[in-house]
Amino acid sequence: MPSLRRSVVHNDANDYNVLVSHSRREPREVVSVIDFGDMLHTITVAEVAVAASYALLSKRDPLAAAAQVVAGYHSVFPLDEAEIALLFVLICTRLCVSVTNSAYRRTLAPDDPYVTISEQPAWAALERFSAAHPRFAHYTFRHACGLPPVPHTERVVAWLRSHQPEFAPVLDVDLRKEPGLVFDLSVASPLLGADPRAGETTSLSETLFGEMHQRGAQVGIGRYDEARLLYTSPAFAGGEHPTDERRTIHLGVDLFAPPGTAIYASMNGTVHCLGSDTARQDHGPLVILRHTADNGAWRARTGSGHGWQYLLGNELGKTHSREELVQP
Repeated sequence: MPSLRRSVVHNDANDYNVLVSHSRREPREVVSVIDFGDMLHTITVAEVAVAASYALLSKRDPLAAAAQVVAGYHSVFPLDEAEIALLFVLICTRLCVSVTNSAYRRTLAPDDPYVTISEQPAWAALERFSAAHPRFAHYTFRHACGLPPVPHTERVVAWLRSHQPEFAPVLDVDLRKEPGLVFDLSVASPLLGADPRAGETTSLSETLFGEMHQRGAQVGIGRYDEARLLYTSPAFAGGEHPTDERRTIHLGVDLFAPPGTAIYASMNGTVHCLGSDTARQDHGPLVILRHTADNGAWRARTGSGHGWQYLLGNELGKTHSREELVQP
């Protein structure tokens, strides 16, 4: 924080301190702000953190609400990357200060509703907002500011492209030469149709491997970043209400192959996790590998599930070559 930009900030930008034009037409224009008694000289990014902490009150998606404020502020007065990285903890801190002040002032003036006007919304917002993973919040704010969400994305992509010839095939089959079948498992998939039962594990497996056999394909491929309706388990929902947001995007590449097919790591790595997720529509048998590059400057993880019928044994934490990272 000592290295951040400093300036005089209003320090209490909220809807009770905003004056708008007197008009019946929406939206009304903001013409001024009031209540300058909280102004102080501090880190500049505190201004947008304070404003965002008020804007997210009573919102179903407080992170998205905060991101809108950050985007608007950044469009007029650009934040730097160090400031953006602190936003999540600063907003959480402001909410903590708010509920603490309200609780204290209630003991001094128990009959004054104004001193506690934002206490309950602030508690609810703090609980919901702080549930977001700090890295996800950081990446969300970077994206709102027009930056690559993950700071080291460009370095990782450049490294992957420059080392592409060194990566080994994941299967014994060369997917660039042998016949493979790319499946459409999206919302509009003609393969699955409109019957929800077609997406259940048993039915889907029969459909996919039947198509592969009919087409003479050794491997089936499921696409990355595909919008799917297969995530029907409650585990993929944001809440218990039927209209609550749920997962739809597939963040991975599926390789469908017969049981017993050998699968390899594409580069040397360390076994990070072994397990078997047995819940409905979960991964099933799971192996996660950790890869490092540039002397550990960045790490990547790869995982698998949905039908792997083999594990790597009790080898957690041990480093292996690609050839050793397979045990049919």
